[in-house]
Amino acid sequence: MEAQPLRGGAGANNDIKFETTHTKEEHRKQKETKQSEWKHQQLLQKYPPGIVHLMSFPNSGTTYTLSSIQKATRDCTASHASNISFKPGEIAPNSGNIGPYYHCELDSWLPDKYVLSKTHCQSFCKQCHTHMVATRDTIQETFQEGCHVSETYNYDLNLVKKNVHLVRNPFAQPLRGGAGANNDIKFETTHTKEEHRKQKETKQSEWKHQQLLQKYPPGIVHLMSFPNSGTTYTLSSIQKATRDCTASHASNISFKPGEIAPNSGNIGPYYHCELDSWLPDKYVLSKTHCQSFCKQCHTHMVATRDTIQETFQEGCHVSETYNYDLNLVKKNVHLVRNPFDNVVARFHSSFKKDNSDGFSDLYEKTYEGFNEYCAWHNEIYSSEHTSVFLLPEHKELASKVPCLGEFFKYIAWHNMANTMIEKMGVPSVMLHYEDYNENFEETFSGLVSFLETEQVSEPIPFFWHDYPDYFEDDAMDAAVILMKSWASDETWDLIRRYVDSDSISDAS
Repeated sequence: MEAQPLRGGAGANNDIKFETTHTKEEHRKQKETKQSEWKHQQLLQKYPPGIVHLMSFPNSGTTYTLSSIQKATRDCTASHASNISFKPGEIAPNSGNIGPYYHCELDSWLPDKYVLSKTHCQSFCKQCHTHMVATRDTIQETFQEGCHVSETYNYDLNLVKKNVHLVRNPFAQPLRGGAGANNDIKFETTHTKEEHRKQKETKQSEWKHQQLLQKYPPGIVHLMSFPNSGTTYTLSSIQKATRDCTASHASNISFKPGEIAPNSGNIGPYYHCELDSWLPDKYVLSKTHCQSFCKQCHTHMVATRDTIQETFQEGCHVSETYNYDLNLVKKNVHLVRNPFDNVVARFHSSFKKDNSDGFSDLYEKTYEGFNEYCAWHNEIYSSEHTSVFLLPEHKELASKVPCLGEFFKYIAWHNMANTMIEKMGVPSVMLHYEDYNENFEETFSGLVSFLETEQVSEPIPFFWHDYPDYFEDDAMDAAVILMKSWASDETWDLIRRYVDSDSISDAS
């Protein structure tokens, strides 16, 4: 299977059409609803509603009261039980409290201000010795603790902002109005009925959508790239332009809703969202460098140990911090950058890291600094056991190439990426970083279409960086000949555009 470029030209597949069941206006409204729902979910995590204890002696009408409130208002209620089906979890998660737990139906939503929560506190058993109840179970502190602490729940009583004390005739008087009934209770509201109705509809939509995303998560689109190929720009621009969350293997990114497919036995990848982002419906673009090779690695070790196809493929979705089924990946975007610019960008990225190793004290971000670094790199990492990655007739050429090992790793990575994409057999596209510079609008809109989403704002401005002055002509010619000897046919087709015709003739 040959990956097609995301821009017009020979071989480009520009006839792909995607079905949609929504008009653009309906899609826009759906997006606005999801944005509202996402922000609302985040607020509920940070500012949960106050608990209203429904305090009742057992069989006083508790179930009727909770069910009626839920049916009439569509607000979720709560209880101490953690095994209720179809629940979004605890009221105050990540706060050190255990329980109480939401109880929601399919048409329920999470309440804004208060949630009615059942508690019988220390409810006495039916078959108990009365004298034991009188002496052991009537201690006020024990009773109060039972309202919010037990083996299955333990939460701060300060979370309780109101109480409803439910009382029933001790001789089982019906739950209906009558003499002594308090029918004059009035509740304050800060919304008109129409505002309240719209707010409720938004919450209903958000709740159902959250449940669907838990059950039917979006398909993963792997953004497969050799490091420093333009990955960060691509992810950030997609997120800004579409407002869809993206994803990565990192689990420590702040302000994230968690894994893409929770409760499925998969670990990662993890959503990466900004405050104005929403969870995508169909596909989420997820960064992976697969088995990205370190900068300071012996080239002969990379050639013998790190170029095993199965190891590379496993690295795309399995490590110590993530482990998910590759069948969750429904599409691939293969990002490619000019190998000469990519190698220099790898050198520049060392200046962005913690300078504890004194890197910027040793080298400058110049032609001279780059070639000094590469001379050291070649001596340390590419001078031993060269027979495993160089043909005998290429040893003299190799001595002319700055950072020889980096070019070998670049080619090896793309060789294995191409093989993996072909084996997966899912829709895939080739994205050349340079196309952002040469034809930005067509390139970016093609990527948005491939993700089957919609652009709603402008992407991040693109600033072009290339480094033609970092290499002498003879060094570039030698690098081309070596890359041709290492590259598979598919990989060579990717990089032909980056070398001049004379170099191609020499390589052939």
